[in-house]
Amino acid sequence: MKTAIGYLTGAMVAATGFAATPAAAVVLDVLTRSTPTEATDNAKTQLPLNDAGDVSFTYEAASPTEVFTFNAECVAEGPAGSYVEINITVDNHPTDPQSGKDSAFCSPTGNLVSASRMTTYTFTGRRLHTIRVYATGVGTTSWQLNSSLFLIQQ
Repeated sequence: MKTAIGYLTGAMVAATGFAATPAAAVVLDVLTRSTPTEATDNAKTQLPLNDAGDVSFTYEAASPTEVFTFNAECVAEGPAGSYVEINITVDNHPTDPQSGKDSAFCSPTGNLVSASRMTTYTFTGRRLHTIRVYATGVGTTSWQLNSSLFLIQQ
Protein backbone atom coordinates (compact mmCIF):
# COMPACT_ATOMS: atom_id res chain seq x y z
CA MET A 1 0.00 0.00 0.00
CA LYS A 2 2.82 2.40 0.93
CA THR A 3 4.50 1.64 -2.40
CA ALA A 4 1.33 2.43 -4.35
CA ILE A 5 0.92 5.73 -2.50
CA GLY A 6 4.59 6.53 -3.10
CA TYR A 7 4.22 5.88 -6.85
CA LEU A 8 1.01 7.92 -6.97
CA THR A 9 2.61 10.83 -5.11
CA GLY A 10 5.65 10.70 -7.40
CA ALA A 11 3.41 10.70 -10.49
CA MET A 12 1.43 13.71 -9.20
CA VAL A 13 4.64 15.65 -8.48
CA ALA A 14 6.00 14.82 -11.94
CA ALA A 15 2.72 15.80 -13.63
CA THR A 16 2.64 19.09 -11.74
CA GLY A 17 6.22 19.83 -12.78
CA PHE A 18 5.35 19.32 -16.45
CA ALA A 19 1.97 21.05 -16.45
CA ALA A 20 1.83 23.85 -18.97
CA THR A 21 0.83 27.29 -17.89
CA PRO A 22 -1.64 29.03 -20.17
CA ALA A 23 -0.07 31.41 -22.66
CA ALA A 24 -1.33 34.96 -22.65
CA ALA A 25 -1.30 36.95 -25.86
CA VAL A 26 -0.55 40.63 -25.46
CA VAL A 27 -2.56 42.87 -27.77
CA LEU A 28 -0.26 45.56 -29.16
CA ASP A 29 -2.65 47.38 -31.46
CA VAL A 30 -6.12 47.16 -33.00
CA LEU A 31 -7.41 48.92 -36.13
CA THR A 32 -11.07 48.75 -37.17
CA ARG A 33 -13.01 49.80 -40.24
CA SER A 34 -16.79 49.85 -40.63
CA THR A 35 -16.88 51.21 -44.19
CA PRO A 36 -17.09 48.53 -46.95
CA THR A 37 -14.33 47.93 -49.48
CA GLU A 38 -15.33 46.33 -52.78
CA ALA A 39 -13.94 45.44 -56.18
CA THR A 40 -15.31 44.22 -59.49
CA ASP A 41 -12.01 42.97 -60.86
CA ASN A 42 -9.24 40.64 -59.73
CA ALA A 43 -6.61 43.32 -59.18
CA LYS A 44 -4.58 43.33 -55.96
CA THR A 45 -6.31 45.93 -53.75
CA GLN A 46 -4.62 47.63 -50.83
CA LEU A 47 -7.18 47.69 -48.03
CA PRO A 48 -7.92 50.69 -45.84
CA LEU A 49 -7.29 49.69 -42.22
CA ASN A 50 -9.53 52.26 -40.54
CA ASP A 51 -12.47 54.55 -41.33
CA ALA A 52 -10.06 57.41 -42.07
CA GLY A 53 -8.91 55.37 -45.10
CA ASP A 54 -5.29 54.80 -44.02
CA VAL A 55 -3.88 51.96 -46.15
CA SER A 56 -0.78 51.34 -44.04
CA PHE A 57 0.15 51.31 -40.39
CA THR A 58 3.61 52.09 -39.03
CA TYR A 59 4.79 50.85 -35.65
CA GLU A 60 7.83 49.54 -33.79
CA ALA A 61 7.87 45.80 -33.16
CA ALA A 62 7.77 44.88 -29.47
CA SER A 63 9.11 41.33 -29.89
CA PRO A 64 11.09 39.30 -32.44
CA THR A 65 7.96 37.49 -33.72
CA GLU A 66 4.47 38.93 -33.76
CA VAL A 67 1.06 37.66 -34.84
CA PHE A 68 -1.23 39.56 -37.21
CA THR A 69 -4.93 38.79 -37.53
CA PHE A 70 -7.22 40.28 -40.17
CA ASN A 71 -10.93 39.63 -39.73
CA ALA A 72 -13.79 40.89 -41.90
CA GLU A 73 -17.20 40.02 -43.23
CA CYS A 74 -16.66 38.87 -46.80
CA VAL A 75 -18.89 38.13 -49.77
CA ALA A 76 -17.68 37.11 -53.22
CA GLU A 77 -19.32 36.38 -56.56
CA GLY A 78 -17.92 34.27 -59.34
CA PRO A 79 -17.69 30.76 -60.75
CA ALA A 80 -16.90 27.64 -58.76
CA GLY A 81 -13.25 27.58 -57.71
CA SER A 82 -12.94 31.37 -57.42
CA TYR A 83 -12.02 32.99 -54.10
CA VAL A 84 -10.67 36.08 -52.34
CA GLU A 85 -7.24 35.93 -50.74
CA ILE A 86 -5.78 38.22 -48.08
CA ASN A 87 -2.06 39.04 -47.92
CA ILE A 88 -0.44 40.87 -45.02
CA THR A 89 2.98 42.45 -45.57
CA VAL A 90 5.61 43.94 -43.29
CA ASP A 91 7.93 46.39 -45.06
CA ASN A 92 6.62 44.92 -48.36
CA HIS A 93 7.64 41.37 -47.33
CA PRO A 94 4.92 38.69 -47.03
CA THR A 95 4.06 37.29 -43.61
CA ASP A 96 3.86 33.53 -42.97
CA PRO A 97 2.05 31.53 -44.12
CA GLN A 98 1.66 33.25 -47.45
CA SER A 99 -1.82 33.28 -48.95
CA GLY A 100 -2.91 31.02 -51.78
CA LYS A 101 -5.59 28.61 -52.91
CA ASP A 102 -5.18 26.57 -49.73
CA SER A 103 -5.90 29.64 -47.61
CA ALA A 104 -8.84 31.30 -49.34
CA PHE A 105 -10.39 34.07 -47.24
CA CYS A 106 -13.84 33.57 -48.74
CA SER A 107 -15.39 32.07 -51.86
CA PRO A 108 -18.70 32.57 -53.67
CA THR A 109 -21.47 31.20 -51.48
CA GLY A 110 -24.08 33.92 -51.93
CA ASN A 111 -23.79 34.65 -48.21
CA LEU A 112 -21.83 37.15 -46.16
CA VAL A 113 -19.35 35.24 -43.98
CA SER A 114 -17.06 36.29 -41.17
CA ALA A 115 -13.55 35.19 -42.05
CA SER A 116 -10.10 35.52 -40.44
CA ARG A 117 -6.53 35.38 -41.66
CA MET A 118 -3.78 34.88 -39.07
CA THR A 119 -0.09 35.20 -39.93
CA THR A 120 3.24 35.73 -38.19
CA TYR A 121 6.36 37.69 -38.97
CA THR A 122 9.86 37.52 -37.49
CA PHE A 123 11.46 40.95 -37.28
CA THR A 124 15.11 41.77 -37.81
CA GLY A 125 16.05 44.74 -35.71
CA ARG A 126 14.12 47.20 -33.61
CA ARG A 127 12.90 49.98 -35.88
CA LEU A 128 9.70 51.29 -37.39
CA HIS A 129 7.89 48.82 -39.67
CA THR A 130 5.08 49.41 -42.17
CA ILE A 131 2.16 46.98 -42.27
CA ARG A 132 -0.18 46.67 -45.26
CA VAL A 133 -3.11 44.35 -46.03
CA TYR A 134 -4.12 43.41 -49.59
CA ALA A 135 -7.17 41.59 -50.97
CA THR A 136 -7.13 39.91 -54.36
CA GLY A 137 -10.01 38.24 -56.16
CA VAL A 138 -8.90 35.05 -57.90
CA GLY A 139 -11.40 34.33 -60.68
CA THR A 140 -14.12 36.36 -58.94
CA THR A 141 -16.49 38.76 -60.69
CA SER A 142 -16.79 40.92 -57.56
CA TRP A 143 -16.11 40.87 -53.83
CA GLN A 144 -16.80 43.03 -50.78
CA LEU A 145 -15.32 43.26 -47.28
CA ASN A 146 -17.26 44.83 -44.40
CA SER A 147 -16.50 45.58 -40.74
CA SER A 148 -12.82 44.70 -40.70
CA LEU A 149 -10.50 44.37 -37.73
CA PHE A 150 -6.69 44.21 -37.83
CA LEU A 151 -5.04 42.95 -34.65
CA ILE A 152 -1.34 42.86 -33.74
CA GLN A 153 -0.35 40.51 -30.90
CA GLN A 154 2.85 39.50 -29.20
